[in-house]
Amino acid sequence: MKEFSGFDDGIRRCFQQFTDPVNCSWSLIRVGRAGPVPSATPQGHLPAGRAPTLHDPDSAHAHGLAPMSAPVPPPPGVQPPQTATDERGGAAPVQAFDIWAGSEPEPDDHGLQPLPAGWAGPDGPGIDKRTWPRSPRTGQPMMHCFTLWLPEAYRRRGRDLVAVSVFQWNDDLYFQDPLPCLAAGGGPADPSGGAHPFRGQLAQSVRHPQLCLADDGVDNLFAMVWLTAAEFDGPRVPRPDAAPALADGEHDITRTMQRYGVFGELWLYPRYPDPNAGVPPQESWQRTGSYVDVPDRFDRFHDEHLGGSVMSPNGIRAGLSAWYFEVNRLGGMSHGGDEDLAFDLDNDAFLGDLTSKVLVLPDRPV
Repeated sequence: MKEFSGFDDGIRRCFQQFTDPVNCSWSLIRVGRAGPVPSATPQGHLPAGRAPTLHDPDSAHAHGLAPMSAPVPPPPGVQPPQTATDERGGAAPVQAFDIWAGSEPEPDDHGLQPLPAGWAGPDGPGIDKRTWPRSPRTGQPMMHCFTLWLPEAYRRRGRDLVAVSVFQWNDDLYFQDPLPCLAAGGGPADPSGGAHPFRGQLAQSVRHPQLCLADDGVDNLFAMVWLTAAEFDGPRVPRPDAAPALADGEHDITRTMQRYGVFGELWLYPRYPDPNAGVPPQESWQRTGSYVDVPDRFDRFHDEHLGGSVMSPNGIRAGLSAWYFEVNRLGGMSHGGDEDLAFDLDNDAFLGDLTSKVLVLPDRPV
């Protein structure tokens, strides 16, 4: 596996400017394999009672909701979330959450409102624009898919890093060395022969200290950037200028992302009950822990989620920790056509054994 310590080794892909996303005027949507369909209020995800009040002095979350110091109380007759203990900070309450996207959240059948948890769309978080993730091969700025706020138990890099942003770039040749022109501060050739803002921005780019970047073993690069509360709450940043032309192997899938992607504000609905909250997923023939099968999970839970029972019909990825999220189309993200993809929050190699060639590690190990 090739390891890039930073963007001094070059950068990777070339999308043209991301135009405005599809206008999402619906409230909440449920994503099935056939595409987004208007959904009624999610059923069976939340307990009865008032909306939770969550506080964290270290966060300036725009909605006033930040890491949970206690779990949302379960409805009568349902066992409370288990407590997980690890070497990073002792015991913490653990819940699994369904991730929904839409402009206006709806309460579930118990009347409880969800937790605001970020957004899906082309604009990135409030990071220094020079640190926007780029392709190690071509220098192209990657496409922002979504930014997800994390409850406290899922903050595996410390309480000061409260969210993650996920970026994607499509390139058949991601495994090749950086283009020779990158060493001279260039990038993919400009067909017009003139100056382009991409080149100046590339020359000023630096690696974000909390960047994790890996390939998916198919034709994509994914970046996961851990964010402070200030970066999460700050003004959203548009993508830097793309190179004036695509390099060989790169594909502009902007229209595909807009056509099939799910956009809007993100919301977390606690799963009640999910017996696998806080439990590392394992296939039945490999099982040594307490993970259990949930035969009716597709009726009870949403495909896109944070922790808990795995929803991918293709099975469980080996070595996945309990601290992961699984997504399919958020912000136009795609993998293997229409496959779910799990991001491990407890592992710098966040795509696990899918990654074959490219791996950028953060300055501070997990």
